[in-house]
Amino acid sequence: MAVAARIAGLTIFANRSAVWTAPDLGDVPDADVPIHQLSGGKEATHGNNFEVGEAAVREALDTGLFSSRGTHRMGWAHQSYAEFLAAHYLVQHCMPLAQMVSLFVHPADPERKLVPQIHETAAWLAGMVPAVFREIMRTDPDVLLRSNVATTDVRDRAALVENLLRLYDEERLLDHDWSVRQHYRELAHPGLAEQLRPYVCDMTKGMTVRGVAIDIAKACMLQTLQHDLGDIALDPSQPLPVRVNAAAASSRIGNEEAKTRLKVLAQGEGGDDPDDELKGWGLLAVWPEHLTAVECFACLTLPKREDFVGTYQP
Repeated sequence: MAVAARIAGLTIFANRSAVWTAPDLGDVPDADVPIHQLSGGKEATHGNNFEVGEAAVREALDTGLFSSRGTHRMGWAHQSYAEFLAAHYLVQHCMPLAQMVSLFVHPADPERKLVPQIHETAAWLAGMVPAVFREIMRTDPDVLLRSNVATTDVRDRAALVENLLRLYDEERLLDHDWSVRQHYRELAHPGLAEQLRPYVCDMTKGMTVRGVAIDIAKACMLQTLQHDLGDIALDPSQPLPVRVNAAAASSRIGNEEAKTRLKVLAQGEGGDDPDDELKGWGLLAVWPEHLTAVECFACLTLPKREDFVGTYQP
């Protein structure tokens, strides 16, 4: 594992895709690292140092961590192995914080944001080293959602939420990575509702940051915000995307009283709703507990004939 971690550190931070296992005759591809460059020096395991020769490197390459990339080439069987082990290597070698961070930040970037290609490794490292977590939080809080956020203390989670909302509010982050949203539930902490409420309710805030705040509330099942979400869903003066998001959240986390309020949306009385999104969330909220079958069928919108023109010929 120690030798594999060394290989990971070099392949990740030097952006190499494979290890060249044949002698270096000047024909090594630019994307590969020759095996002799991975040899030499010592590594430690369980407090004992051992020499790392070519035999040790080949032994590591012969494990299930690696697979063939063609003649004389071995690469990682899965990229996540390399990302974890590269972070593990930095920790095992007790690298200073400033040096760790320098490996992830492009020197020409004035905002000192992380290089996108090594976000996953940064997330692993942040989960291992609290100081790295706090350092990354200032510029790339969205990356930390891929780390083990749930194990951080309450203050760190609150600070992470604060930085996320700030950067979304400043439009320095874009809400385009759907995979990140599955980690929102790990942001839960006792003061989360009060952190989110100003962004959820303030109409002067941008739709992106309001949407993120609502998504976090939904993921963390914050019923303390259900009244606010219902008010937004029922308010025709609110932007439609925000209303739809609020209705979706309310239909999921609201109690029966909160869900009953959305019946007017199901009945098509919620104002502008060209694609019946508000109606759909309203129906999900109130059917079948608060809507009879007769009322439900009366709510259904029949498709217009022109919607099928050119798509079906009898």
